Amino acid sequence: MNRNGITILFLTALVLCSACKGKRQFNIEPSKNADTTNCVEIIRFDSAMLSVDTAKIYSSTLDLYNKYPDFFPLYVINILDENPADTAVVASLIKEFVSDNEFNRINNMALEKFSDATPYVQQLDKAFAGINQYFPEIQIPKLYFYVSGFNRAIMYNRAILGVGIDLYIDNQLPEYQDIAYDYMTERMCPSAIVPDIVATILFASFPYNSQHERLLDAMLYRGKILYLLSVFLPDIAPNEIIGYSKFQWEWSRKYEAQIWETILDNDDLYSTNNMTIRKYIEPSPFTAPIAQESPGRLGVWLGWQIVNSYMNNNAQTTLQDLMHESNYQQILQMAKYKP
Repeated sequence: MNRNGITILFLTALVLCSACKGKRQFNIEPSKNADTTNCVEIIRFDSAMLSVDTAKIYSSTLDLYNKYPDFFPLYVINILDENPADTAVVASLIKEFVSDNEFNRINNMALEKFSDATPYVQQLDKAFAGINQYFPEIQIPKLYFYVSGFNRAIMYNRAILGVGIDLYIDNQLPEYQDIAYDYMTERMCPSAIVPDIVATILFASFPYNSQHERLLDAMLYRGKILYLLSVFLPDIAPNEIIGYSKFQWEWSRKYEAQIWETILDNDDLYSTNNMTIRKYIEPSPFTAPIAQESPGRLGVWLGWQIVNSYMNNNAQTTLQDLMHESNYQQILQMAKYKP
């Protein structure tokens, strides 16, 4: 590799690591609770369903009911959009799905891509140990992989969390261009699975009261969740935690001061206008009030940076304190945020 190439890689590493520079460290101890650490299991409903005997589809479908009594009814309701009690119709839908040539090709790609779930288990072991250590009241759900026919990426009801692996194969998969906009496909890749799982659990565990919401509130609430993700997933790059490409992360870092200045100059920080809030918070090709060259959801990204500053400048604040603090004006003041 030439010297210029080495320099570019070095500078890129510096930019990515700058999100963690000076960041407080939280030690995650292996949990003594055997239910939440070193025992993470991903149940492979995907391969079980795709291996049904279509010549005996009714009895094979009943076998799925018997083997997965908690998960299969949820799958039928949320993915097949059918009444689980109507077993004959469900069996017919299963046969139709596994016999479809196009989906069969995609499903085989998904099975091959995720044939080994070990890397996800290892990351989740550590994340769940951290959750159990700092928030033992949070229930860790049973985990399942399934294929959805491009229907749903995550299915969750607190006791069960399923991942539609056919929506995480590769963000360059041509078929994704037919079902999602370009800005949405960035996260349709294997590296997004663990952050999506943990984020789903955290968002459900710390619900948000959006009544009388201001942009500041929306930013910092989501920033708190991202901060927890960075604590519980220390081995995952910051850009992957929020779902940015490296280029988008670098752009945000480069123009952080200007982004903050624009929000203040536009008097948007305390806006309660739903449209204004959505422009900063919701997934989109870019953050409209900032620039067309910007990544979307810059309000979420900036909220994370403010929470980082808050935690760095208030060493006595615990993770529990952070998540139970809903006075977002106080968080901003105590953050002493100066990009």
